[in-house]
Amino acid sequence: MPKRSICYAVASNHTQNLVLIADQLRVLRNMGAHANDEEVESYDVPMIEEFIDAIFEYLYVAPHKFTRLKKSLKRENLLMDMPF
Repeated sequence: MPKRSICYAVASNHTQNLVLIADQLRVLRNMGAHANDEEVESYDVPMIEEFIDAIFEYLYVAPHKFTRLKKSLKRENLLMDMPF
């Protein structure tokens, strides 16, 4: 499998995982926001926070870090041909 195919396969899998995590967070949010038989328990909160942090890392922090890395590599003429 070519390197680019591997990159796209990994990216696709990560995107699918983030969609599933976001959907589960939506369900938990609805449980916490609406009175019903199910409640969000205090022991659920750390896991919820970890999932939110993971989404923010993927969407905001990691792209910024990657841009800084590319600039650094470009300055040192080490930037490889990247598929993205």
